[in-house]
Amino acid sequence: MLTFSGMVGDSSFIRDVMNKYLFKAPFRMNQEWEKEFIQTISSVKIGYEYYPGNYQVAWKWPYVVAGDKGVLNTMSPKYARLDDFLDVDPKPPVLWIRGDDDQIVSDHSMLEFGNLGRIGMIPGYPGEKAYPPQPMVKQTRHFMEQYKSRGGRCIELVIPGGHVCILESPMQFITALDTFVSV
Repeated sequence: MLTFSGMVGDSSFIRDVMNKYLFKAPFRMNQEWEKEFIQTISSVKIGYEYYPGNYQVAWKWPYVVAGDKGVLNTMSPKYARLDDFLDVDPKPPVLWIRGDDDQIVSDHSMLEFGNLGRIGMIPGYPGEKAYPPQPMVKQTRHFMEQYKSRGGRCIELVIPGGHVCILESPMQFITALDTFVSV
């Protein structure tokens, strides 16, 4: 079975990706935490059954769609029926915490096919009309507004940091979470 460490050979690749995409510069973990974090990431199983998962060939650009195995495919609209959450009763309160410089979940993510195609990183892009970039933050905010309009309670909190802002701004995260669960 392949793992990240088996795929990349050493921890410097993981460290570089982690510091470029997960955290907002100039944040760096202390050496002990970074070593533990890298060891944990290195143990992630890679492949069609695990991360990222398999795919199916599609006839339209980008010529792939979510398959039926693997972690990332669970988030595909093919399987994740988020609209059902709007009708949950009783409605649990939602606290959405995100980093102010998240490079993964953003309106201009460098990991999203529509954005990558638009900037010429993936060939054959059919244009924004056929395949618009997905503004992930705006879409999530719109979804939460729908939830609130149906009687739900949602708080969006933006704290300093990247994709793993809870490690970069731990006191803000803990305070917000403590306040949220105390209400």
